Amino acid sequence: MGHYCRICGKHKPNEKFSGKGHKNHICKACCCLPKKDRNRIDYLQEMYGFWEQKNISKKNISRLGTLSEYEDVEVAAIASVLRVVGTRFPLKKKRLSRIFKEMPELIPRLESTGIIQKRSFSGYAEAVEDEANAIYDVWDEYSEMERNKA
Repeated sequence: MGHYCRICGKHKPNEKFSGKGHKNHICKACCCLPKKDRNRIDYLQEMYGFWEQKNISKKNISRLGTLSEYEDVEVAAIASVLRVVGTRFPLKKKRLSRIFKEMPELIPRLESTGIIQKRSFSGYAEAVEDEANAIYDVWDEYSEMERNKA
């Protein structure tokens, strides 16, 4: 039975792990990576975990504040966006729809950092408008039929 490497995300046999790597769940190949790269991968996984959590806590928000000052541009950008999300929308339930309604300017930032997929909300406003127009059209037809009866 092997182990899971938290850096490369693969299951590998015991022989691929050294003593410290066993404890830290880092394989020998990933141990050879520069510490800066390993930290970057860890921080990105940590932040995507915050996004998936049911609640972004105050401790998570303070951690995101620390990570937003990190030297890597990608890590800092994602941390700053998630910090805004965590402050305004800490609960996961309907988080994206609430962001779209209350802070639509945040959607492009979430897309550019890769937190959400691009175009996941591109047709949302048009779809809502089309649905509303369809409802109004049905209502207009119904009210016209009622006027013709009378």
